[in-house]
Amino acid sequence: MGGSVTRMKEEQKHKNGLGIEKIETDIPSPKTVSMEQFVLYITYMSQYMNTLFDFYGFETSKVKWLNYLSSQKAIQENVDILINGGKKYNKGRRKKTKKNRQRKEKTHQPRTTLEEGVLTTIPKSKSKKKQSMC
Repeated sequence: MGGSVTRMKEEQKHKNGLGIEKIETDIPSPKTVSMEQFVLYITYMSQYMNTLFDFYGFETSKVKWLNYLSSQKAIQENVDILINGGKKYNKGRRKKTKKNRQRKEKTHQPRTTLEEGVLTTIPKSKSKKKQSMC
């Protein structure tokens, strides 16, 4: 999944190191009918609110953004596999295979023309000018 598992493991280690894991597991449920239970929830959250806000700051949002991007990339690759066969199973679509690099080099060789029996290379920008003169 594009490294999201590794990032989540790192975040879990970071949570355990700072004690956030314990705080999160001990949060009482806010979904209750009992007024005492709800007051207990409010006092607990107000007690640890600053700690949680400090932990879930900018750095955590970066991890969440990277996880989102990797999941979108995985979804796109799966859709590509369903529609086009994907690049994993279609060697012609891969960029870094030796055969494809050679094919790319052959198709991107400089253009040449035969002038007075001499083979010369024509830059792309000048080729249009010479054609318009003829």
